[in-house]
Amino acid sequence: MSRSLLAFVFFASFVVPSGSAFAQNAPAIPAATYRVVYLEVAPAEVNRVAAALKDYKRSAMNAIGALRIDVLQQVGRSSHFAIYESWRDNAALEGHKTANDTKKLDEVLQATRVSPVDERLLTAVGPPLAASSGTGSVYVITHADSVPPQRDAAEKALSELTIRSRQESGNAIFLATVQPNRNNHFTIIELWKDEKALDAHAVADYTKKFRDTFGPFSGALFDERIYKSVG
Repeated sequence: MSRSLLAFVFFASFVVPSGSAFAQNAPAIPAATYRVVYLEVAPAEVNRVAAALKDYKRSAMNAIGALRIDVLQQVGRSSHFAIYESWRDNAALEGHKTANDTKKLDEVLQATRVSPVDERLLTAVGPPLAASSGTGSVYVITHADSVPPQRDAAEKALSELTIRSRQESGNAIFLATVQPNRNNHFTIIELWKDEKALDAHAVADYTKKFRDTFGPFSGALFDERIYKSVG
């Protein structure tokens, strides 16, 4: 895990005190059907990990309940990887965490990682996403945490952004998710046709409006990372 992400996790651990009034009144969130995993490995092991991720994707796509598996490499930081997974239901997701191909990948990561594997189990908020969605070349994964009293307002803003973003011709995936165990911790997963499409989205009026709306009740750095597919 990078120093910036460690700082993010440290801060987030104090955002929702256990037993707080907010936690007691928090809305019920469905069980996770999405999974994002962040990986940081030794620079000398980049090729080995990329090959292992490709093998994992091929095997995982044959698993019962698998809808989409993407293995990604961060642009500008070649030793940082991510996995994005979409599953039919929570049972399929949980079952695959102990599958042989998952264990095989874990063995490679244990031998190559320079920080702990960071797994986020997620459920969608806002409009549902088509099972397979589309294709593109530029992935974006963003952490967006809200302060607890503004949690519902954060979800509403993300839902509105999702609707508008999916209408863009260059968008293949735009998915807002939340962690069921930390329901003010949101993750946005995006896939764009190319950099030009992403740039157009970044300067759109509704994107700027979302950031202006979300900023005052953000509970941590709006942590946006750009990736490319490794297979």
